[in-house]
Amino acid sequence: MKVLRLLLVALVVAVFASACDNDFNPNAEWRETMVVYGLLDQDSDTTWIRVQKCFLGEGDMLQMSSILDSSNYPEGELSVKIVEWDAVEKTSGGLSLLEKTSETGTVFDFQYKLLTNKREGDFHAPSQPVYFCPTANLLDDSKIYELRVTNLKTGMTVTAETPLIGTLESNSISVNNGNLSIFTFTSTPPRALLRWPNVARARIYQPMIRFFYNNEGSDSLLHVDVLCPTKEATNELQMSSQINRSFFGNELSKLITDHDTPKIMGDSISLYLFVGDENLRMFRSISAPPTTLVQERGIYTNINGGLGIFAARRLHISRTMAVPPGSGDENYRMFIKNLNIGF
Repeated sequence: MKVLRLLLVALVVAVFASACDNDFNPNAEWRETMVVYGLLDQDSDTTWIRVQKCFLGEGDMLQMSSILDSSNYPEGELSVKIVEWDAVEKTSGGLSLLEKTSETGTVFDFQYKLLTNKREGDFHAPSQPVYFCPTANLLDDSKIYELRVTNLKTGMTVTAETPLIGTLESNSISVNNGNLSIFTFTSTPPRALLRWPNVARARIYQPMIRFFYNNEGSDSLLHVDVLCPTKEATNELQMSSQINRSFFGNELSKLITDHDTPKIMGDSISLYLFVGDENLRMFRSISAPPTTLVQERGIYTNINGGLGIFAARRLHISRTMAVPPGSGDENYRMFIKNLNIGF
């Protein structure tokens, strides 16, 4: 029996030893993998693309990531360009889609630039290489744009494509169906209603309210930006978001930190609407912190041959809405005063 036990032990050791021979070696031969991040916004005067690389090596990964060359390509090694395509519009499930047909001949060539304003983090700072191209008034929301990044040294190329988001008129976002009072918190529960038309190829929206105020004795107009909950697009023509009084008040209390200084409420607000396409919606959804006990998350990428995202976004600015003295909602004004932030 003793001999049999020894043989079994030897067999188990042999099995595990042979398994170890086939284990994955994290420091095996390096394979180039590009990581690309870029967002197209036709309202921006410049388009920026960030390109970096995955890396392997022996030792402390955090220490290596703090070295500029570990995760970034040197100047002159990459060709970064965006190619414009003609497209035809199609509808699927009530939502607008574009399908590319042929190249228009318009190509945007991006230049290397080393920025020095990156905040401290896991990767090298404050320097960060990016690629930029002036695109003011040059992007067309009836076209599709294809990103091509090529390593001139190795020949590796990654690609991605995105349409642009459609147009939204500047005065089409309303509060409480156009009531110029800043908010009418008179419903149950107290809330305000933001409404806007659905935008072509938009899949996710985030309204933002810019709240203006003055510190007493100062002529400088200050503001804080209250980001409202995101809304995913539907096939409805009209979108809406309800802003509860408690949510708005809590956000103001967190954003206006100098509570001891008396303040004067501004006479206007500005409404903004951040809009993203389907790729941005998917990337945001999968990258968000998990809200369930299931911790394993996938990785979303639309970069062919690499990792990352190339998507479209747009910032639509609505009109600034006046709050005429004496005609604003008194219930709202009392609510602001009771926030205990100096009003």
